[in-house]
Amino acid sequence: MSAVSRKTSKSSAILLAGGGRGAQLYISDHPGSKAVKGTKDWTQVKMRIETGSAKSVNIHCLFGGWGVVTGKAWWDDVSLRKVEYEVIASDEPEVVKGDVKRGKKIFTTHPIANCARCHAVDGVGGVIGPALDTIATPKQEDYILQSLVDPGAIIAEGFQGKVSPMPPMGVLLKPQELADVMAYLMTLK
Repeated sequence: MSAVSRKTSKSSAILLAGGGRGAQLYISDHPGSKAVKGTKDWTQVKMRIETGSAKSVNIHCLFGGWGVVTGKAWWDDVSLRKVEYEVIASDEPEVVKGDVKRGKKIFTTHPIANCARCHAVDGVGGVIGPALDTIATPKQEDYILQSLVDPGAIIAEGFQGKVSPMPPMGVLLKPQELADVMAYLMTLK
């Protein structure tokens, strides 16, 4: 991740008029910073971006307006800074074999993931997604896990042509919770 700042000088205020975006920063392939317009003193603007695997980025100091902005702007102390995060050891134990009872509880009552809002088991639950009464009979464990972590990868029969409204459970659930839900789903035969 990187942070970029732009400052304008008190002694050299931004004097911008007209239409357009005004003075702003733009970093390649990322939305621009908040635009500064009007008469302003020193104004610090920061952008935080994730560069992913990019080895370089371009910083553009824009006087944006496609020819409709008038005035002057100064950029001072423009910098790109790499921000590294220290991985903090987790207090959570390593994932152990999934627990069916915990998995059923997560399936029915988890405050965010609550699978039963959309999926029914034994006639109890929602109807947005397919009923899961016998999900483990025709489907392999890897298919079920993929459906949990990447719901849009394979849309269930009868739901073709639709985009899955299910969020990726690998984001909502901790690894142990995911293992527990998998253990519960594998009992549904």
